[in-house]
Amino acid sequence: KRNFDNQYGISCEVIPPLVPFEEAKGDKIMFRKKYNLPEEATIICMVGSIKAMKNPDTLLDAIKMFETDARLKFNPHIIYAGTGEMVASLKQRIAQYGIIDRVHFLGFVPKENINEIMALSDIYVIASDFEGTSVSLLEAMYNGKLIIASNAPGIKDTITPNECLMFPIKDAKALKVAIVSILNDENLRMQLSTNAKHRYFELYNYDNVVENYLKILNC
Repeated sequence: KRNFDNQYGISCEVIPPLVPFEEAKGDKIMFRKKYNLPEEATIICMVGSIKAMKNPDTLLDAIKMFETDARLKFNPHIIYAGTGEMVASLKQRIAQYGIIDRVHFLGFVPKENINEIMALSDIYVIASDFEGTSVSLLEAMYNGKLIIASNAPGIKDTITPNECLMFPIKDAKALKVAIVSILNDENLRMQLSTNAKHRYFELYNYDNVVENYLKILNC
């Protein structure tokens, strides 16, 4: 929400326009088969343009830091749902790190299929330097995903540490610690998932947005 004074000098709350989300019609295993992804892995997704301000490389660096026992225990895999200028450099880094088999580029995924990415993923990561209103973050909240987010402008205005784990921007070590922490703590996973979904429906649900717009028009 953002405050502004309308032409009459009356303060109103503005909620960014959103689109309604839908849950995917299918289960995790079905969608992992559809996208040719390992069925038993811990899948961590990033959704959106693969460009510098999104810091997709921070997630690669975090996975590289996994100790052998954590790698064997959790079997982490990354999926990038999107395209962008950093794909080639990421692939070079993946080869250098020796984790080619753990990183999957899905390319452009139509927005109507992003719910499938949410369904097949275990963790959603957003690592940007800043965001406006991140639609993919809101969709992750709607789906009650485990969310790990950079403590960045726009992101921290949308979600709080009560609903996700946050890490300093570009801090791969802190991101790795957050991933391991959330995977090791079932109670934390349940709490964050429930809180994220609750925050979405409390503040960003499509029907509520429409209702608040109508209030604004009459304020």
